Amino acid sequence: MRKIVFLSFTFMFFVIMIMACSKDSPGAREPGGKEVDDGSKRLKISMIVPVQQGGGWEDKNHPTIKYVEDKFNIDLNIRWVPGGNDYKNTLNSLAASKDLPDMYYVDEPVNFRKWQKSGAFVDLKPYFKDFPQLGSEFPQDAMEVFNEPGKIYGFPKYTMKYSNALWVRKDWLDKLGIPIPSPEEFTIEKFYEISKAFVEQDPGGNGKGGTVGFTNEFGTSTGLGKSRNAFLQAAYGIAYEWKEQDGRLVKMEEQNEEWKGLLTFLSKAYEENVFDHNFATNVGSDIVALVEGNKIGWEIAGPSTIKKREEALKKIVPEAEFVMIPYPPKGPKGESGLLVTVQGRGKLVLNSKMEEEKIYRILEWLDWWITEEGTTVMKDGPEGEIWEKNADGKIVLTEKGKQYEEQINLLNNWLFRAADDNFNIHGWTPEEEQFDAEFQKAVDQYPSEWRDAGDPYTIDSPTFQERSKDLAAKFNEGIANIIAGRKPVDYIDEVIARWKADGGDKMIKEVNDSYQKQKAAK
Repeated sequence: MRKIVFLSFTFMFFVIMIMACSKDSPGAREPGGKEVDDGSKRLKISMIVPVQQGGGWEDKNHPTIKYVEDKFNIDLNIRWVPGGNDYKNTLNSLAASKDLPDMYYVDEPVNFRKWQKSGAFVDLKPYFKDFPQLGSEFPQDAMEVFNEPGKIYGFPKYTMKYSNALWVRKDWLDKLGIPIPSPEEFTIEKFYEISKAFVEQDPGGNGKGGTVGFTNEFGTSTGLGKSRNAFLQAAYGIAYEWKEQDGRLVKMEEQNEEWKGLLTFLSKAYEENVFDHNFATNVGSDIVALVEGNKIGWEIAGPSTIKKREEALKKIVPEAEFVMIPYPPKGPKGESGLLVTVQGRGKLVLNSKMEEEKIYRILEWLDWWITEEGTTVMKDGPEGEIWEKNADGKIVLTEKGKQYEEQINLLNNWLFRAADDNFNIHGWTPEEEQFDAEFQKAVDQYPSEWRDAGDPYTIDSPTFQERSKDLAAKFNEGIANIIAGRKPVDYIDEVIARWKADGGDKMIKEVNDSYQKQKAAK
């Protein structure tokens, strides 16, 4: 009897300790309210930021840094690390040594989920009662993606909904007397007809065989749909990785009939020399060379990229002009789509080991950052230091601003920003370059979203994490053989059956289990 009582007491003590630890565990505490930080104490805040070309702010007296430090009574210790693998490895090393900074950007969903379960991040949701604007600034799905139900462990870095659209050489169309097709006229057949006319009627004057109808950078891991020909997959009803259908997630590699439709189209285009015969070996630079070398009449790009392409092209063809067709071509069943950026794959997170006053100080900064005033400073730099208004009221760069011009908005670019499509536009940006927001509005007029519906759930699939790349490589090898005429279109049935047997079916089950579980929890 004593033994039973002792064991019962021991068990209860163990449960109580777990509950106490859970209550006080990192990321699980209740906010103390804004009064915990009156702003009088100078706080040191450490950060690690992934950078692209050009590097970070080596000058610790950068005007934006000094402005933020003075405004919020903080000292910023910013570590700039090259993006990609360097950044990933640095974060992993810091995590292993338990030396992660106060705030940092996590762009690996698997690490984000793993570290949140270990209590590495502050759960931000309880703080939104004190910072309601931060809680409502970003789309809800972007806030929730990759989080456990009911938790918000990071802020998404806002990106534009559409990054690319379809552009065509208007000067070529004019030479051939072909009008830009209307939304109703622009079908996959019309796209093919125009592409074939570019090849056979040679508006670029390249000679026989010198013009490509349309092309692709076909990687064994990316296949057809991740870049320039995403709109073709969408036109035939093929998923961008995953699509919601009949209450489940369908993987693109299980869509036999849809693939037969697209592969029939592409194999015909290949046979008739309309689809680039180098599609299987092309890399991005090869296609840039075609566009800038007057060899192709189509491009998939964003507005700033197409502007650069056109400027390079005009050096050899001064009258060259690309115009956007903001609606993708419709397929046989009226389907269409442009790739939509998944919001929230990367998150700005706060270290749960921080003192409460530091959490509030950082949230005060971020809450100001998304205001009009804060966005202007973080994007354009401080007035009087980086820019000023001249006698005509026009915003111009100061002499100091000209020195920093290429590195004014680094934190706004690479760490955090308001949900505003104008994040690349400065007060001094010429009007003719202020077309990013107009681009979004033009494309958004048409219902053409094509997105990966399974992205939030694949991190719960071990098979997806371990096998998706090699399974995709084998699948795409089969596609390439069909397009090039080495195998018949029906060979796709064999390719799909092999993909399923090698791990595809298991992957589909794991991802759908996560999908159903998270749906039930909402």
